[in-house]
Amino acid sequence: FWREDALSNLKDILAQYHRQGKKVAKKIIEEISRDIEHIKKCPYHGYIESSMAGQPQKVCFYFSSKQIKILYYAENDSLHIIDFWES
Repeated sequence: FWREDALSNLKDILAQYHRQGKKVAKKIIEEISRDIEHIKKCPYHGYIESSMAGQPQKVCFYFSSKQIKILYYAENDSLHIIDFWES
C-alpha cells in the first residue's frame, strides 16, 4: 500500500532526475523497484525512523540508490509505503 503523499513525492523526485536525462531517471526507478521488493521480503532490514516515533506503527527507513529514503512500516504481512525523502 502506498500513501498518496508518497506517490506524489516520488513523482516530484523522479521529475528532478528526469531533467538529468531519461537514463538517470530509469536507473533510479529500477533501483527503487528493486529495493521495495527487497523490503517486502525482509521488512525488518530497515532502520527505525526516530522522527516518526509518535506513530502507532514502527516506521522504518531504507536508503534506495543512496539518495532516496523510503519510509515504510510492515503490518500483517503488508508493506505500507509512507513517504520518499531525497537525502
